Amino acid sequence: MKTGVDVVSLTDRVRWDMAHARSGIPSHGWTFNRALTASGMEPVIATVEHDSDTMIVVFYTREWRGYLDICTTLSVSGAIMTRADPVLLDTWRGYAISRGWVAGYLQFEPESRLEGILDAAPGNSVFLVDLDQAFPPDRVSEIIRRKIRRAEAGGVRLVEDRTALARAVIQLYPETMRRAGAGPHYSFSAATLDAWANDPGSLVIGAALESGIEAVGIFPVTGHRAEFHIGASSMAGRDLSAWLIWQAMARLRERGVARLNLGGGTRPGDGLYQFKAKFGGTALPLQAVRQVY
Repeated sequence: MKTGVDVVSLTDRVRWDMAHARSGIPSHGWTFNRALTASGMEPVIATVEHDSDTMIVVFYTREWRGYLDICTTLSVSGAIMTRADPVLLDTWRGYAISRGWVAGYLQFEPESRLEGILDAAPGNSVFLVDLDQAFPPDRVSEIIRRKIRRAEAGGVRLVEDRTALARAVIQLYPETMRRAGAGPHYSFSAATLDAWANDPGSLVIGAALESGIEAVGIFPVTGHRAEFHIGASSMAGRDLSAWLIWQAMARLRERGVARLNLGGGTRPGDGLYQFKAKFGGTALPLQAVRQVY
């Protein structure tokens, strides 16, 4: 019987990549998390094991009134648990107590089944799109198809130049978050945004009109999984979002991606959530486990 916790920092790229390979979650990647250091975080990746069961968590510490708590990094995904094994969380709790942390917030990716985990509670929902079944677009609403046709009639063009896309996302992302009324935890530095836009493991594309790049999408990829991590646009670019996501879905499918986590809204049931629902994905909640140590 093997039970224990192994925590790896960003300074050990080899062991981090090994843990990431086991999780298969795009936002667990070393490059993705290395970019967060420019926004004041120091993510680490933890592997918790009990017999054949595994839990993998990417998290960072936060100071609160002189104490430290921990939180999974912000993404449309989260930690992964191969089976709903309470011993994994008990083992993690024991490790957290040994570190002197006061509390922890663990968000889990939507396909982790947490039945029987008493501390688990559903949070915001995200949409998982099966790319094999999304082509042809039988499951995509007519509203989305009209938006795509309207964008094409308006002369939209695809941009894949990473330098230009990095400049655009640095400009457009803060504007997008202000427009959405997003909280401060959605704020990232220009250096973080630049690193994400230049991550070779991600699909990064933009939509441009004569006025320039009006919308950008960043999709981290690991194996057959992808996540829609960032969508940033100008006011004019909002009408290009459906076209941009559709272009991304086609290119991800060409790369062998079978499942896209499209994310949800900034808040449950908001306009962004309703927009993403029209792509025909399956809505699943992001389960969260709150622990007091």
